[in-house]
Amino acid sequence: MLSLAATAIAQADQVDDLIKANVQKQNIPGLSLVSLNDGKIAKAAGYGLANIKLQIPATPETVYSLRVRLAA
Repeated sequence: MLSLAATAIAQADQVDDLIKANVQKQNIPGLSLVSLNDGKIAKAAGYGLANIKLQIPATPETVYSLRVRLAA
């Protein structure tokens, strides 16, 4: 059982590392994600900032305001 838990933690760290690297590489201010496994939440996390001006961190519960700019 302990070995299985350690494997899950290592995989979670790989996911975190991948997301953090891409957030930085693509200059994404922040994001929230949820990963499901058999209909159950396997991971819920926030990365970066939900609000840059106020320096508010993103969380799994963050509600984002999206602005869409259409090409003229």
